[in-house]
Parts: sequence; structure tokens; C-alpha cells
Amino acid sequence: MLYRTCLLLAALVTFIAATAQRNSYVLRGRIKGLHSGKVKLLFGTNLYELDLNDSAKVRNGAFEIKGRLPQPYPYATYLWLNDSVRTGMFFVGNGIQEINIDLHHFQAAPTADSGINAENMAYLQSMIPNDNTVSDLFETAKDISLKNYILTYPSSYVSLWYLYCRVSMQGYRPELRSAFDNLKENLRNNPLGRQIHTLLDNTRKITVGATFPRLPLESLSGKTGRFAPNKNKKIILIDFWSSHCKPALAQFNGLKEIYSRFSAAGFDIIGISTDKDSERKSWRTAITQYKLPWAQFLDVNQSEAQKMAIDCFPYNFILDSNGKILYKNVSLIQLRRILEEYCR
Repeated sequence: MLYRTCLLLAALVTFIAATAQRNSYVLRGRIKGLHSGKVKLLFGTNLYELDLNDSAKVRNGAFEIKGRLPQPYPYATYLWLNDSVRTGMFFVGNGIQEINIDLHHFQAAPTADSGINAENMAYLQSMIPNDNTVSDLFETAKDISLKNYILTYPSSYVSLWYLYCRVSMQGYRPELRSAFDNLKENLRNNPLGRQIHTLLDNTRKITVGATFPRLPLESLSGKTGRFAPNKNKKIILIDFWSSHCKPALAQFNGLKEIYSRFSAAGFDIIGISTDKDSERKSWRTAITQYKLPWAQFLDVNQSEAQKMAIDCFPYNFILDSNGKILYKNVSLIQLRRILEEYCR
């Protein structure tokens, strides 16, 4: 009996060691134009609650980062240099990988020696350039481009990750649903695939052309009621943000300039913070600090945003006076173009 127990323990130890080795990665890189510094590996999503502390020092332009992946398949990642600049997305898988980065083009995707990063470059080369065109036809063209890539690479984790990025920003769109259905079953059923499926289902009711829901929100005065757009306004921007999201805060100066220019011509903004109940003070402080002149509401603990699968910020909707969704997730440049057309 003792002998059997020892054999079982030995087998278990061997299995654990083999699993750990299978999920381990080594990332060796060189950065042209940088002698010393620090790089940190950032994962493309926090869906897996990953440890984001894998980092290394840059010495003589070279670095080596070691770590473990939660599952034995590639993950979309970025490099964060000296806490100030981020590379384009690339993929880290099990085993040893080598990448090369040019400091003068640091935000581009690094060149890597793995097959999946060759697939990543193929996707980047097939992308329709984002020229801030405001058109559903243009968005559909981008959806079709991604779908065609997935038809060519249905088993690639590159396909899975870029579809996740697209659905996270655009929500349900027919071509994106079709693209998901063309992924191989093992990708559709892994954690990220299941998340995409949930996003597609949950965002179907807030697609372009639908009426934006009347959400129960809390005003600055502490009153709770259901939000309704001002029918006297031609265009309303619904801006989801939070007081601890730097990109959301960074847009406020640009939004204030746009609001000042177009508010008299029929433009309005509704700010909806998704701060937690314990962060009410931070929410109010941010409104005061940035001197935001438009109406502000609180979606306490992100409860309504989560129902609509809104989990990245800033996230916005453009409504007409009847509350119909005209556009989703537009940039400030796109917003100006929309207002130049509707609020002359």
C-alpha cells in the first residue's frame, strides 16, 4: 500500500512538473536604440486575472523575461517600457521566443520568431487602416476584413484575440457573429471564446439603430431615476467613464472643447461614471477637478454597464433626439465630424 502511494505521489509530481514546464515561457529581446531601462509584460486582457508583474531590466539593449502562462496556449501581450510607452500587440506562447524592437518605432508590433507572430503580422497587413472615417459601411468593411482573416486562420489564437478586441469595442454586429461561428470549436469553447459569446449575446440590444435603454442612475444630488435623452438636442453623447481610468480622464479636455463649440447648436453630453459605491468621493472630485459642465450620473458598481457588457473605458454612444443609437465608440476626431454634419 505504501509502495502504491509513493508511486501515485511520484506520478502526481511528474504531472505537475510537466504542466508547469508546458506553460512556461522565456521571452528574449533586443531593443535597438536603448542601452538600459526596464520592460514589463502586459497581458491583453485581465479576463484570467493574470499576474502582471513579469518584468526584466534592459542591459546593453537586451532583456529576458521568464514566467508562466495560465493555460498552454498563446496570449496576446504588450511590452511596457520604463513605465511610459507600450509596444504594439504580439503573442507569447510556451517555450523560448526571441523578439526585436526598434525604440524609434516602439509602438509597432515587435518582430518575433514564432509562427503565431507571423500570423499576427499577416493580420496587421490585412487590416483596413483606421482613418477616423465615420460610416457604418466602413465599420462593416472592417468586420468583413476580420471575418475573412478568420476564414483563412480559423485555428489561430490571433483570430480569437482580435475578434475579442473588436467585439469588446463594437458589441454585436452580424459579421462579427458570423466570424465567431467560423472559429474552430476549441477556440469558441476556451475562456476567451466563451467571453466573446457572452459579449455578442449581451450587446445585441444596444446595436446601432436600437433605442438606448432608460437606465436607473444616480444624479450628483443623490436622486435615483431613469435616464432619458433631452429631445430638444440633436445629438447626445453618452460617455461611460470611471474616476480611476486614465484614458477616460485624458479625453475630458478634448470633450470640453467640442462641447463648448457645439452645445449651442444642439449637442449635449451625458456622463455616466461606473465607480464603485466606495468611490463616490473620487467620482465627485474628478468632476470638480476637470470642471465638467455637462450632466453627470453614477452607475453604482457598474451594475447597468455590466448588463450591456461594457467593461472598457471610455465607452460611448451617439444618440439622436429620440434616443436612437447612431454610432458607438467614436473617437474625438470622429465626434467632431459627426457634429459638423448634424449640428451646423
